[in-house]
Amino acid sequence: MQLRTGLIACFLVLGSIVQAVSMELSNGWNLVSPLLDSEEVPVTTWLGQVGLQQSDVAKIWEFQDTWKFWAADGSGALTSVKRGQGYWLLMNGAKTINITAQGGSSLTLNFDKAGWFLIGSNVNASVPISGSAGLLEPANFSLGGPESLLKIWEFALSWKSWSPADASPQLTALSPNRGYWIYSSAGLNLDDGNADLADLLPPVCPGCPPIQ
Repeated sequence: MQLRTGLIACFLVLGSIVQAVSMELSNGWNLVSPLLDSEEVPVTTWLGQVGLQQSDVAKIWEFQDTWKFWAADGSGALTSVKRGQGYWLLMNGAKTINITAQGGSSLTLNFDKAGWFLIGSNVNASVPISGSAGLLEPANFSLGGPESLLKIWEFALSWKSWSPADASPQLTALSPNRGYWIYSSAGLNLDDGNADLADLLPPVCPGCPPIQ
């Protein structure tokens, strides 16, 4: 896995790649990340690749500093989905998607500043957050260190989170095809009491479920 940011850079190679997986999408909101063999594809192409019709999806939201959306009626400025990006997907009903893309053996994330990033993994394997083979292993970092990652949120019907302050975090790994909010900050000493990590909440897109 490779994680690059203006604050952090780390490298961790994962094992074998599964070539076909399925994922259950629930009726309503889902936080996902498309597994892709290319850097990006048109939204409609990706929907077809995973077995979805345009009528199955009401809206897709992307966050990169600002919100951008795709809607089934053709409105919105979002036209493609990207590798390593997370997306809010509003489904009109529960569906099973079938992912045939191989993905890769490394995850690349570009954090060019402090703040919230809506990201995803482009590998077909779960990535532990902590531990000797995890994302935050200090030996993986060539720039900065794991102390710059302050919060990770996952939404799959309900919210789960990880932070360095949690002795037993609900979230322990990044799963394939799911999207994640990650908060990264430079120069923050986690032991100095200047930040309450429980109050680190990501942006909310119009109509998306807030963290509760």
